[in-house]
Amino acid sequence: MSSPFLLHEATVPSGILVHAAELADVGGERVVVCTEAAGRVSTWNPSTGEWRPVGLAPPGDVDAREVARFTSVGALDGRATLLAAGDEHDGHVVAWDLETGAVVRGPLVGEYFAGAWSVLLAEVEGRPFALAGNAGPGLTFWELDTDGAQAVHLAGPTDGTTSLEFGELAGGPVAVSAGHDGVRVWDLRNPGAIRSVFYADEHAYRGAGISRVDGREIVVAAVGSVVELLDPEWNEPIGEPLTGHDGVITALALTEVGGRALAVTAAEDRTARVWDLAAGAPVGEPLTDHGKAIAGVSTGELADGRAVAVTAGGRDGVVRIWDLAAIVA
Repeated sequence: MSSPFLLHEATVPSGILVHAAELADVGGERVVVCTEAAGRVSTWNPSTGEWRPVGLAPPGDVDAREVARFTSVGALDGRATLLAAGDEHDGHVVAWDLETGAVVRGPLVGEYFAGAWSVLLAEVEGRPFALAGNAGPGLTFWELDTDGAQAVHLAGPTDGTTSLEFGELAGGPVAVSAGHDGVRVWDLRNPGAIRSVFYADEHAYRGAGISRVDGREIVVAAVGSVVELLDPEWNEPIGEPLTGHDGVITALALTEVGGRALAVTAAEDRTARVWDLAAGAPVGEPLTDHGKAIAGVSTGELADGRAVAVTAGGRDGVVRIWDLAAIVA
């Protein structure tokens, strides 16, 4: 039986694999941008059900299909943009206009950059930047306000970074990286400076970000099958981990709905869960409609302003949109 909180669902055009799904405004429509198998990118309008392929222009002599593996959706030059990177077999990062498919930056390269396991497109005090979680040691940072973006290598993690999120800590912009050897909070006003470090033990961290809970800024991170709340000032856990998943958490997203700080997790147990961070407890029952391990989760708003979570079903090829406002209510 389908969940009463499931608003929309659709299978990606490839029908076999969807890595990630994020909401964005493209061409005047509120759509879900989906990264599929073999570097395919499509948009889905949940209001009309229409799918549209995004034809990514070749960035020079680089194969766009090899680059469009790890993605981040944001804005560049006032337009919806897809930032994408290939893995350790393709050392490039490229930014494409999501409406036209044109290359707007890149290929971006760097002396120490040899492919990525995560990317982030965001702004630091009005200046656009790209950040890549290297498949090898460290991160790579590019300022994108000029065409000749120069790479800055940020030394840090000794193993691949699987997740990057933008946030604010103590009034300053930060990036939060998660990976095989832990979580780090990076000061983006002073690239390379690390504000906080949390080391991994048995399992890799698969997602992390900054949330404000009861007026306090904390780091929220997914490791193994649990969610941890971490103090970025003292580099230590806050209370006990949040438990409930029966499999490894694959992705985490943070949001606020109705004044409540929430985390949404997706896992290999084929479920997604919503967590009230102030209460330290799940909200409602698990979301169970996916038939296979869930690959990704994001949060945002539909065209009508409704707060939702979007799950990318991995090998079942299905994207689902969940009504967070109703779950919280």
